Formats: sequence, C-alpha cells, structure tokens
Amino acid sequence: RGDWWYYWQLPDATLWTRLAAWVPYSLHQLSIWFLIAYGQRARPRYIFGLHQFNLLALGVNAFFVLLHIFQTKLTYDGLAQDVHETTSMGSVTLMLFLIILMENRRRGLFLGKPVKALYSVGDTVKRYHGYYFSWAIIYTFWYHPVEITSGHLAGFAYMMLLILQSSLFFTRFHTNRWWTMFLETLFIIHGSIVAYFLMNTGQGPTWSYFL
Repeated sequence: RGDWWYYWQLPDATLWTRLAAWVPYSLHQLSIWFLIAYGQRARPRYIFGLHQFNLLALGVNAFFVLLHIFQTKLTYDGLAQDVHETTSMGSVTLMLFLIILMENRRRGLFLGKPVKALYSVGDTVKRYHGYYFSWAIIYTFWYHPVEITSGHLAGFAYMMLLILQSSLFFTRFHTNRWWTMFLETLFIIHGSIVAYFLMNTGQGPTWSYFL
C-alpha cells in the first residue's frame, strides 16, 4: 500500500466508526479554542499559579484523553481513516518551524544570529500561536488510535506533556525556559524511538522522516 500507509486502522470503516472519532475530536478542539479566546480576552497577568481557564483546560483535556481511550476500545479508528499521514506529521513539523520564528529574537535563526526582518512575523506568531499549536497537538492525538506499541506509547507520553503545556497558557510555567527546552529536547528522543521501532518492525523506509 506504499510507504505512507498507516497500519493502525480498520479495514472496513463505517459511518459510525468515523463519527465516533470525528465528533469528539471536533468537540475537543472547539472547547480548547474557546478557552484560549476567553483567556486572551481576559488579558490576565502571567502568574505562578493557575487561572480559572487553565483549570478548565486541564479538565477538558483530561476528559477527552480518557474519552479517546474509551473510543479506541469501542470503535478503534482514529482520524487516520480519512486523512493522510502527512497531515499529522506535517502539522507538528510546521509547529516546530513556528517555534523557531517565535524564538528568533532570543535564539536567532542562523548560528545564533537573529533575522530582524522576521521580528514582526515572530511577534504575530507568538500572539496567535495557541490556536495553531493546540490544533496540531489535538489533531495528532486523535489521528492515532490509543495503541500499545512502543512507538504509540512514546508518542502518547510526549503528547500528554504537550497537552499539559497547552493548558498552561498565561502562566509562568508555560514560558519557563527549562521546561520548554525539555519539551523540545524530548521531541528528538521521541523521533528516535519511533524511527528505531519502524526500522525493527520492517515497516518500510518511512523511519527516515523522523530524523
């Protein structure tokens, strides 16, 4: 079926199995977008604590994580039945590129040298990144069924950390440099684990896309 074929999906999907993935995914996404917009309108201070909308975001995310586990046991399929694997991988890849733009002022783009012409672009990305980042994270989370392969488990463990990060907007935890550096470093570890898993299960050369 080609190198990009995603193995973890039902051979014969039905309308029910599709709706069982798409409806909760959509509700999950819209709920978090609403909370992000609510937080932006409130214009709160960054605090060493949690705002009310952070507590709501944590609760919403926890509920839909548990729901996805239950949905996998009930109907199995994630969104992969209807969308290409590159959409999941591409959404996260673009997220990493946007992070680089956001960090241009502090880290630079080339050998630590910032590109001043992109300052305004980075500022715009920083202002609205929550909407795209939350989509990339939640979409990727619902793309896969909750499987117990080493690659899936590593991915979901990392995804839980990203979901936690996405729930902490407008807090000092969200912008802590050690925490964000840990998340970025863990991405490399996660990619390596998935690549190792794919190489050792003989699922074609797609492992190279993780390196």
